[in-house]
Amino acid sequence: MVVTQNACPYRLDLVTLLVSDLQGACKHYEQILGLTHEESGVLPDPLALRLGLPSLKGAAYAGMVGDPGSARLRLIACAAADQARPSNGWRTLIYVDAQEQSAEPSDSDASAQLDPENHELLIHSSANRASSLRSVSLESDQAAGDAAFYQGLIGASVSNGLESSKRLGLNGFGSIDLVPPTVQHVLARPLAVRLSRSRSGNEAIPQLTALARCLRGPQDEIIELI
Repeated sequence: MVVTQNACPYRLDLVTLLVSDLQGACKHYEQILGLTHEESGVLPDPLALRLGLPSLKGAAYAGMVGDPGSARLRLIACAAADQARPSNGWRTLIYVDAQEQSAEPSDSDASAQLDPENHELLIHSSANRASSLRSVSLESDQAAGDAAFYQGLIGASVSNGLESSKRLGLNGFGSIDLVPPTVQHVLARPLAVRLSRSRSGNEAIPQLTALARCLRGPQDEIIELI
């Protein structure tokens, strides 16, 4: 079943990870996924509050980016990352090899690996390097209801009608995959996902620190909207 709607005005823009070793995490993504360092700084106090972790005020962060148009990573240094990471919500980062971006990835061709902080990366590629963050998965025990939430919030379109999972299409780039919860899930979860309105040219927002409107979804996931 395919539900056809108007194009979603939002796209996957930024995924935030908490890491205990900022330098080591940056090096990993540079070497394994070919990402490049875009900017560094300290997290603004208002954003730390909006993300629900006031202890992150003034924390060091690094922004990393892959191919043009790819969603970016915001890595925030947190000494107690294991305790601060959410226990529900976002689950897996989904990358696609740069040479395969024109094709729809197949789950059967995906390989999973963990970064040094125990975040799961699902890589759709036959090559060893992947540089495009295309999607993020959300662990959901009510896929139909969550799909309706995102359809109403950002106008996402449902492109997968399976009973157990759904894929929500974003405008031109990215998707949110709703996946069944696992019985025992010990992997680290991303802290937040930012969705931005599709823009072009000089209208693009380059700063990873752009203050967003933060809210929580049905599975307790943190959503940033700009």
